[in-house]
Amino acid sequence: MSLRTRTSLALVLTLSARAGELHAQADFGQFNLVRENARLCIDQLQPAARRITSCTFVLNAGGIEKAEVASIHVARAQAYQQAGNDPAALDDLDVATRTAPKQETPWVARGDFYSSKADFPHALQDYDQALKIAPKDPAVYDNRAFALNAQGRHDEAIADLTHAIALDPDDVTAHSNRATLYLTANHPELAIADLSEVIREQPGNGKAFYDLGTAHEKSGDPLQALDDYRNATRLAPGYAPAHAALGRLLKDKDEQAALSELDAALRLDPHSPALETRAFLNLSLGNLSEAVQDFSRSIELSASAAAYTDRGAVYARQGQWDKALADFDAALTIDPKSLPALVGRAGAHYAQKSLAASLDDYDRVISADPSNAVAFFKRGNVHFDLREFSQAFADFSASLDLNPDQPTVLYNRGLAAQHLGRRKDAELDMRRAIALDPSLSKP
Repeated sequence: MSLRTRTSLALVLTLSARAGELHAQADFGQFNLVRENARLCIDQLQPAARRITSCTFVLNAGGIEKAEVASIHVARAQAYQQAGNDPAALDDLDVATRTAPKQETPWVARGDFYSSKADFPHALQDYDQALKIAPKDPAVYDNRAFALNAQGRHDEAIADLTHAIALDPDDVTAHSNRATLYLTANHPELAIADLSEVIREQPGNGKAFYDLGTAHEKSGDPLQALDDYRNATRLAPGYAPAHAALGRLLKDKDEQAALSELDAALRLDPHSPALETRAFLNLSLGNLSEAVQDFSRSIELSASAAAYTDRGAVYARQGQWDKALADFDAALTIDPKSLPALVGRAGAHYAQKSLAASLDDYDRVISADPSNAVAFFKRGNVHFDLREFSQAFADFSASLDLNPDQPTVLYNRGLAAQHLGRRKDAELDMRRAIALDPSLSKP
């Protein structure tokens, strides 16, 4: 969500109070000087220091009405905030609210200041006061919704945005912010309606097309989402999330195009989630060195258990077992209960013939997840290699109870049955296995 800014918040100084007096005195030079400084004071394109100087000049000149004094304090507060002097900004805003307590703008401006500092309770107090003065101003409802949402009061925020839209059906900020809240609440169809209004008003809004793509994805329409993300990258080529989303959707349709979009996202934002997507895409394409590089970068950015596990899995595919074990160990140091890391380490130990260590890890996996058919199969293989055929047969059977149609597990259980002298059981399992996978009949 975003705060709504309005040019009307910077009230135009009329200098009406002194115009007649100055004119009578024929002090045109002073009048014009005050008027010029007033113009510079409220001009948000001016450097902060210039605005502060001009606002101060006007205030020191004196003789202007209270409403105009308040507007100058608001403008100087904005300049102070821009310059990083928050205490001075707040002082000016306090003066503005005291000077013109029946004027909406000072309350809104101070509320916006508090919101920008995440002081939402004070922001809400000021927005409430502004709405007492101007109950039909949609911009105040927009910004109060922002503060309400930040306080976790999402339903109230949606109500405020709905009120703003009722007052101004073309309120782009309200439609956009309400769409964000609808997406968060998992109401993508409602978000689509709001975003369609935003795009109707602003057909060149690339961010709106990105949000629309997100809504279409959530509503189960990936093809429309793909078109939305394409529009987003066309209209906002510098917006990394749009490239990342387009690359993610393209990876199962056009791998090279997906890589191009993911590369673009990462050029714009090296911290983009596109990094993980590109790593897995490189992995699926067999670009193992590139996948390792991407996962290594992920670890540099956030040393998570998942990142170490993912890189360890690539090292395992490369047969670099020492590196794989080091990564799985690192993952388990971060998260001792990580089942993917335990499974990976168990497999690495098995590949290195460290059967006791492999068995211990598979024990932990099965204890944590007794419905893991693959873990029972893998532990059965360890028992088989240790010539513990009864335990191997039991594990293969447990795996088949969970998933009956596993030809390799059936075949291995047949082998265990042979070693146990159970010839009929062995023949039955092997026949069933070969029927499911004829390649198992080959020596």
